[in-house]
Amino acid sequence: MKNNLIDKLDLQFCVYGEMENSGEDSYYYSANEDKYVSAVFDGCGGLGAQKYKELNNKKGAYIASRAASAGVEAWFNEYCDRRARKNDIKKYIDMCLAECNKYSGSAFELKGSMVRKFPTTMSAVIAEESGGKFDVSYMWSGDSRGYLFDENGAHQITDDDIDGEDALTNLTNDGVLNNVISFDGNYVVHEKVIKRQAPFMTVTATDGCFGYYKTPMEFEFSILYTLSLAENVNDWKEKINDFISRFTGDDYTVCIAAVGFGSFQKLKTFYKRRMEKIYDRYITKLDDADDKDIMSMWNEYKKQYYTMPGGVHSGTGN
Repeated sequence: MKNNLIDKLDLQFCVYGEMENSGEDSYYYSANEDKYVSAVFDGCGGLGAQKYKELNNKKGAYIASRAASAGVEAWFNEYCDRRARKNDIKKYIDMCLAECNKYSGSAFELKGSMVRKFPTTMSAVIAEESGGKFDVSYMWSGDSRGYLFDENGAHQITDDDIDGEDALTNLTNDGVLNNVISFDGNYVVHEKVIKRQAPFMTVTATDGCFGYYKTPMEFEFSILYTLSLAENVNDWKEKINDFISRFTGDDYTVCIAAVGFGSFQKLKTFYKRRMEKIYDRYITKLDDADDKDIMSMWNEYKKQYYTMPGGVHSGTGN
């Protein structure tokens, strides 16, 4: 009998919030009997500041995140050959951006190295069962992130497209993006694929979800702490939204999928010990911590944070 992913997919949802007069994030998630996809997009407001009268006077950043989302949706609906996955997804995104350009009217007005036509970040995760395990593929451009949550907590699988920064230093240095999706096509869609047995959780998030905390540990805590308080999936979504909205200063989007736990209560139980460890070891100490203390905690925490399941280093934070 053929495996049906829907039977093992415990939950899949997105939490979205926007600042007034902004709304430059977007998302797409879906699942079928073979695979699921969860993707988030953060239109780059500085790079894509030009407005287009012919497109309801929206900024290029706003348009870009939605066009890229539409591209991933079209790709997922037609996807069949995982060997061509990365190139195919870029092709579909580029086609949607080209459609936006076709109807954008006037010539590109803003000039300079810090301007792009229809720029957006992307972080997408696609999970597909194969031989009793899951091929979990993370694809991204920019600094939106993809994580895998297992019994050891949050692992950042993606690498931020920012030179010289890790997840801690970028909270204060605000490094410059060196790779984002845009109409000119001069960008790279990175990919990392891991094999993973269930149960696990995948999380994709724009920087409004994690970029306004003091440390990277607090993002993991926000996910697991709100889970511990929730009575059901809808309650968890509301609690995540309330938690992130108290801290952020930007649009925020997070997509979560959980596979193989069997019930919401079992999901909560699975992560309870990890949440308590994060709380005791890091969160309770942050109020009184100086820079040296925070660096010490980060050096300890990043050993698991930057380690992919299976013990392979994910690439950043040496």
